[in-house]
Amino acid sequence: NNITTAALAPSLLFSTTRTFSAAKPKTAKKAAAADTPPTLSYQARKDLAKQKRRDAYARKQARLDSLKTRRDDKTDRGILKRTFMEWYSKEIEYHAILERKARQEGKPWKIRVAALVERLPVVTPDMEEWEREFVDLQEYLMTFGKVYPPETGLMPEEKEEDHVVMSDEEMLGEFVCLFVCLF
Repeated sequence: NNITTAALAPSLLFSTTRTFSAAKPKTAKKAAAADTPPTLSYQARKDLAKQKRRDAYARKQARLDSLKTRRDDKTDRGILKRTFMEWYSKEIEYHAILERKARQEGKPWKIRVAALVERLPVVTPDMEEWEREFVDLQEYLMTFGKVYPPETGLMPEEKEEDHVVMSDEEMLGEFVCLFVCLF
């Protein structure tokens, strides 16, 4: 049943007219093509079409095999994942055993966690004079808060001590004093 493409005429290989259907053709051109007797039987044309599909698939697979991939000559991928999963599956198994023993003895699990987070300081250059003045101005303006029209009655009475902005040295001095006093 296998018909090789080399055994058939080249004109039949790339024919655009398909006469598999028993339906009446709608156009005159197709009707003329359908009226001419086919040189191959239905089964032969079907086998030819199948062979064309097989050849196209084989060409595609050969091309893919010939292409180099980024992973050629690389180490085995997924090593870290496998290493982690080997450790993790053992841990899960161990904790399942412990949990089973605790349930048998009627002891509830207590979760105790301790975490320590340290953020190392980032070294940055000193601010320029104009940047320092801008930050100082923003801090001073923030001491006033929102300003509402006087007729709303929403503005609190202003006091001079409400608008005191300490310098960095004064703030650091107060913090050190409080820290030493508490400890």
